[in-house]
Amino acid sequence: MVTGLAVMGLPITSSATIYNPATDFSTSVNPTGVWSYGWSQTLGAPFNIDTTVIQNLGGVNGVAQWQGNQPPGADGNPSVFKNTTASQQTISSILIPAGDLAMHPGSADQDSVIQFKAPTAGQYLISGSFFGLDQVGPTSTDIHVLVNNNALFNGVVNGYGPGTGTPPFFGLTVTLAAGGIIDFAVGDDSGSGRDAGGANFSYDSTGLAATITAVPEPTTMVAGALLFLPFGLSTVRILRRSRMA
Repeated sequence: MVTGLAVMGLPITSSATIYNPATDFSTSVNPTGVWSYGWSQTLGAPFNIDTTVIQNLGGVNGVAQWQGNQPPGADGNPSVFKNTTASQQTISSILIPAGDLAMHPGSADQDSVIQFKAPTAGQYLISGSFFGLDQVGPTSTDIHVLVNNNALFNGVVNGYGPGTGTPPFFGLTVTLAAGGIIDFAVGDDSGSGRDAGGANFSYDSTGLAATITAVPEPTTMVAGALLFLPFGLSTVRILRRSRMA
């Protein structure tokens, strides 16, 4: 009998891990997993973590806000907040769609920051958009994605609703060491003149829809299949012969 053992090296890819600051949002813990909510005095300046959380912002059930509460306004901003309900919620002139995450800068040009810390070394795909949430102002903010304090995406939001960010979307692939940092930052667009000095920061609630995907590395799997193939067609042959005593 001729017995063939076929051995193949097959590239396989493990499933990607996707991190989402909206779905991963915590109403009670900061930091939570890979995410932290906070602020910086200027773009790329040291990160300060928010320590106060409000469960029902503006008396609206289900809207939770992490507050930086910095002077001179000391009104809770800069802040990060989320509509945790299944329906749109309204706070003054701010309309927050169901499940959406929002950021608001501070009264002295402080940036609201959502920070991601890479759990492992590797490649990460950063994708998403910023958009205006204040229908009266309307929203006018500067928006940024920073990697290890280097701004790789910069834009503005001018208007209310999806698509008001310019550019409308971001997509970046970066390589991070374990502990590497990605920051999503929103400022009050002080460079435009309209919001200089934080004068109109009260109209600057800005939505963030984003994902960070850990790009899996391909690995090689050795698959062994024991094939009984006649006529010597197998790649690797093990020949067993009967011997006469």
